[in-house]
Amino acid sequence: MKTGLLKFPGLLAWLSLLSCLCGRAETNLFLGSVSGYPGLTATVPLFFKESSNTPPRVVALQADVAFNPALLSSGAAVPGPALGKRVLDSNEPRAGVRRILIYSLNNVPLTNGIIARIPFAVAPGLHVSTAGLLLTNVIMATAAALPAPSTGVNGAVIINPVFVRDDGDVSFFFAATPDQTYLIQASTTLTNWVTLSTNSGTASFIDFTDTEAHTFSYRFYRIIPAP
Repeated sequence: MKTGLLKFPGLLAWLSLLSCLCGRAETNLFLGSVSGYPGLTATVPLFFKESSNTPPRVVALQADVAFNPALLSSGAAVPGPALGKRVLDSNEPRAGVRRILIYSLNNVPLTNGIIARIPFAVAPGLHVSTAGLLLTNVIMATAAALPAPSTGVNGAVIINPVFVRDDGDVSFFFAATPDQTYLIQASTTLTNWVTLSTNSGTASFIDFTDTEAHTFSYRFYRIIPAP
């Protein structure tokens, strides 16, 4: 009995090509997506992952992280746990671009994991949903000074209306109507509410931080118009 492959011999060539493509080793560099809040700094991890199909080979890389300078400002990158004793440097060649350079002084290949962390300060009063981070101009090199093929994945700082701070306190913002007064209330039972603050709408949004939130295991919030 004839098979489909015998009827379509050209399919064998396509299957062989597909097998080569699927088995090709490739290195991945990608940015994380983290939560942020207006006026605070969010730290974005930079991940490195080399295929397990081949021995480690990348000993140096350079990459640019592009962002909107009206939404974010970038600080110097700091080492991640997978950087080891390799050299990390970063600068800002122009507004809205943070350049990352990593290399080994003795050609020891990079290891998989977080190789750097990049701090981004969120602009005060920023209430958009997402500030994107674009990974561009990625260059990777082997110990033989040859380029290593790679793919990159973009990241983001996601601006959440409710944000739990590192100290356990909670910051949040909400849309407001000018000249309207609002009561910000909290509860642990959803039945008994305590007024934390009375705020008048002078702009499109009102920001508030509950500085006592760290003393509760959990707390609910609501905003209601003042009578």
